[in-house]
Amino acid sequence: MSVTAAASGIVVLLLTVTVVRSQKGWDVSYTSTEICAVRGSTVDINCTYKYPSTVNNHDTSVQETFWFIKESNGIHVDLRTDPEYAGRVEYLCGNNTCTLRISSLRESDSAVYKFRFTTNQPNGSFTGLAGVTLSVTGLHVQVSTFTRGKSYNYAALRCQSTCRLPEHPNYVWYKYRHREKFEGASFSGSFYSADRVSCAVKGQEDFRSLSMLVRSQNGWDVSYTSTEICDFRGSTVDINCTYTYPSRLNYLVTKVQETFWFIKESNGVHVDLRTDPEYSGRVEYLCGNNTCTLRISNLRESDSAVYKFWFTTNQPTGSLTGSAEVTLSVAAPQLQVHVRRSTANPYSTWTELSCHSRYAPKVPSVSVSPSREIMEGSSVTLTCSSDANPAAKYTWYKRSGDKQVQPSSEETQFVLSSIRTSDSGEYYCTAENELGRSSANTSITVTYAPKPPSVSVSPSGEIMEGSSVNLTCSSDANPAANYTWYKENRTLLQGPEGVYRLSSISSWDSGVYSCKSENQYGQINSTSLYLDVQYAPKPPSVSVSPSGEIMEGSSVTLTCSSDANPAANYTWYKEDEASTKASGQIFIISNITAEHGGKYQCEAQNTQGRSNTTLHLTVGAGKSVIIMNTIRVTLVVVLVPVLVWTLKKRMKKTLSLKSEVNEAVEMIESHNCPEYDDVAAAAQTEDTEDQEDLV
Repeated sequence: MSVTAAASGIVVLLLTVTVVRSQKGWDVSYTSTEICAVRGSTVDINCTYKYPSTVNNHDTSVQETFWFIKESNGIHVDLRTDPEYAGRVEYLCGNNTCTLRISSLRESDSAVYKFRFTTNQPNGSFTGLAGVTLSVTGLHVQVSTFTRGKSYNYAALRCQSTCRLPEHPNYVWYKYRHREKFEGASFSGSFYSADRVSCAVKGQEDFRSLSMLVRSQNGWDVSYTSTEICDFRGSTVDINCTYTYPSRLNYLVTKVQETFWFIKESNGVHVDLRTDPEYSGRVEYLCGNNTCTLRISNLRESDSAVYKFWFTTNQPTGSLTGSAEVTLSVAAPQLQVHVRRSTANPYSTWTELSCHSRYAPKVPSVSVSPSREIMEGSSVTLTCSSDANPAAKYTWYKRSGDKQVQPSSEETQFVLSSIRTSDSGEYYCTAENELGRSSANTSITVTYAPKPPSVSVSPSGEIMEGSSVNLTCSSDANPAANYTWYKENRTLLQGPEGVYRLSSISSWDSGVYSCKSENQYGQINSTSLYLDVQYAPKPPSVSVSPSGEIMEGSSVTLTCSSDANPAANYTWYKEDEASTKASGQIFIISNITAEHGGKYQCEAQNTQGRSNTTLHLTVGAGKSVIIMNTIRVTLVVVLVPVLVWTLKKRMKKTLSLKSEVNEAVEMIESHNCPEYDDVAAAAQTEDTEDQEDLV
């Protein structure tokens, strides 16, 4: 607010008006007379001006050029001196052109802007009368259609503005903070109930709409122009919203029956603000064409609250309130009067005074540039701005852990050059002056290729055959990596989980394993991992060397081998013998005899178990034994017949003698011959001797 006053000892209002005359050769023209721009962006308003080179033989020179929106008593207020535009206005003038550049646009910047220049000529000031109408709009997401599903919902969304943006802009969409590939004014897709969606004009991605929960049903929606408002005690504030609903449901035309604003709710009943005695006589609703403005006058600090809009229709369950809300903060103003400029001339002295409100910083606006994906190694600029009087000082913080914060910068802009992965996180900007402080935050997510993967085995101890084993590959990457497992260059598994499961592992699974992690920014292989599966000995294999007939007196080597991990120990046993015959994989028997023949058992044993195999060893006779046996057989074959013949011959002789003796005896007995006794005794003696000889 500014007034003009004459000063001559005391301050009085100056009622004179500067006359602006349009003469031939004087002109101001504007490139565009209507401009629509997005809140938070930067706009350029252009004009050209001309004037006569001489007037009354007096050369014309330009003394002052400026833009203005306010005029009081013929005094035009240079926009650069308006505290509402402090630090946001820049003039780019030269060669009879002048561009007004306004950055960090606010909806309150919507106004008619005019250019004025003054020269050294009498009455040589000129203003472009038409002016440029600037409309500043915020973007908001509107749900066109909505279909509820079991696990997710389908919705068609539109990105809308309150004025028509120039040059048919294209739009980009964000789900949470991640940019979608689709571009366009409309966006359709599947959404979960917790998904938040926002949109922005392509090329102005830093100035997105407020994120909105996709919860509306079949075109029902309420959105707010601003979700945070700060104003002064005693002033008037407007809180705006737009609402939509389906034109028809189940062949029934939808009609709005009631609209109101509320801050209180009890048991599901929303209390119309007009009925609240605290707001009696101070509340007004300005509703129509699916918009509704809540106007609160004579603001009190107790009016600081969260405000929501509610509307009901003739449809069953056809009531809706905005999923978002508007936070109003009311503060006591602190005013100062400043002398803007003072001019004295022979006829009068006038002074332009400005009335400034002093106030603590409002909630800062925080932006990140570039707004697209932030790659590791790139440069990122964080910008913080806040409306405050006196001007705010800024401090940047980065959250470290859950509580501690570390100061990072004390500038409006915080530049992270060659950004690292550790720079990801939440950043807070605090704006502070002598009247108070306010803060806002933003998040930075740095994208990068996978770091070298780490591989692990679970369980981590000895791996037993038949057990279950998990191989895990993990790599720090953003976005998250996909993993591929290999066994000796043979692909085993691909996917985002990175876990390869081996159930009932076998000895065949032993070997060298590795994994690869990759995303769209790169890939990297892990170090190799050797998987050592331990198992009990398999049934041993037993061999005899030499492999032919085993002869007495020779040397024999018995060898036992078994597949086992860890390697097996071997023990040799002989059937029917309690003691161990030998230890070790090889058992050597030197100068073997028939007694060494029989069954031998080899037992393989390790920490996981044991297994055995039996071998039958047959020992054959040697050469000397064969010769002796041959002689014996020959002797038996030759001598036995001779002996039999001799015996038979003697038997015959004996029988003949006995016959002769018996005859003689009979004759002696018959003749009673005494010589018979001697002859019989002699014959018996001779027979006995012959038998002894045979024996």
